[in-house]
Amino acid sequence: MKMGNYVAVRGGNERFFEEMPLYVRVGMHLLFYGSRKASLLRYASVEHLLETMSKKQGVTYDDASNPEDVQKFIKSFIETYELKLDDLAEQDLTKYPTRNSFFYRKLKPGARPIAEPNNDKVISSAADCRLMVFDNVESATKIWIKGQQFSLPNLLGGADKNGDLFPPGSSLALFRLAPADYHRFHHAIGPVKMGEKTHLGKEYYTVNPEAVGENFDVFTANTRQVVLLDWEPVKAKVAFVAVGAMLVGSINWTNSDVGSNGKRGEELGYFAYGGSTCIAVFPPAAKVKWDGDIQANSLKGIETFVRVGERIGESKAAL
Repeated sequence: MKMGNYVAVRGGNERFFEEMPLYVRVGMHLLFYGSRKASLLRYASVEHLLETMSKKQGVTYDDASNPEDVQKFIKSFIETYELKLDDLAEQDLTKYPTRNSFFYRKLKPGARPIAEPNNDKVISSAADCRLMVFDNVESATKIWIKGQQFSLPNLLGGADKNGDLFPPGSSLALFRLAPADYHRFHHAIGPVKMGEKTHLGKEYYTVNPEAVGENFDVFTANTRQVVLLDWEPVKAKVAFVAVGAMLVGSINWTNSDVGSNGKRGEELGYFAYGGSTCIAVFPPAAKVKWDGDIQANSLKGIETFVRVGERIGESKAAL
């Protein structure tokens, strides 16, 4: 028996069921259902266990000492998640020396076309993911994020601890990556100039909707890294947050030196094993308008499946 949640597909009324093994679902209920005081997370030892498990899993998935075991894992992973291999940059599975090297596999150039590449106002998906978008934090917390401590200052920490850069009315996009997804994340806007990174949090809670929709401060407690981007044509700063999660070994950045330039669609980083989330925060000055189908789904509490480079909205600010 399996359980899970429905995810909308763009271009019609189709939805697919994202299955979850029953034993995983039961475990998540024990950890995350109800108030924190009533769950197993009231015990500090459980939080320590999640951290230890995540770090240990990272070591295991970087282990190249048993090639046969690695190949068994890769083939089982492909079968379990029914992965298509046509888009892989490296299609010879024996060329992946570790589990993680396959997990954060690269794709062929052009495998993820960038929507309207010459339109600097367009916002595209940062990842292959299940996407939620909101015009403000009030909507996000009413419909989706139930952690009582969620606020933009708490999410962004020292990157904007007083809320000066991202005041009320700032828009959010939440890109949730499931284990089966391509696990590299890309610039959602551009051209941009990279700012400094801020490392926050220490927990390793799951980012599955089961936990996000309960009274747990997943996004404001989990280990995460925040980078501020100067969206130069729009003349606005945008915060991009990479959120670690249960069984995620690490957050890795590429082409992200302070002061470097990035284009929409270019790779920004990748997650090691596990599902995780990226969050983009846009100030009111960016005048973001989300695409209607994604916003309509989000207002119903339904995630939309999108891939890297797909258009998800645009800025209405004058260039």
